[in-house]
Amino acid sequence: MWVHADCGHGTGLATGNNQLSFDGSYTITYFDAHGALLTVLNLVIIKRKHHYDLSWFKDDVLVSVGIGLESANALSAGFMMFNACRPNTSCLAVSHPHA
Repeated sequence: MWVHADCGHGTGLATGNNQLSFDGSYTITYFDAHGALLTVLNLVIIKRKHHYDLSWFKDDVLVSVGIGLESANALSAGFMMFNACRPNTSCLAVSHPHA
């Protein structure tokens, strides 16, 4: 699930990393609240000591950065999108459950 103060909210489908941790590379397909396709981005998650660094890419161009915390098998993150609905707007949260 993703939520943005200006762009609304929706869901995403992650494919790529089959490990038991969140760090790794993913392809994320994002949908709006009605299920319409918005975009497909590449996400790289790097585990640091107490948090995760997140970087989203579109056609090899960095489009968003974030920081995430793991709790109860979910990764929640705050992030900033570049050139989104409004340039350089902060986003509320992202949650990605890990099965």
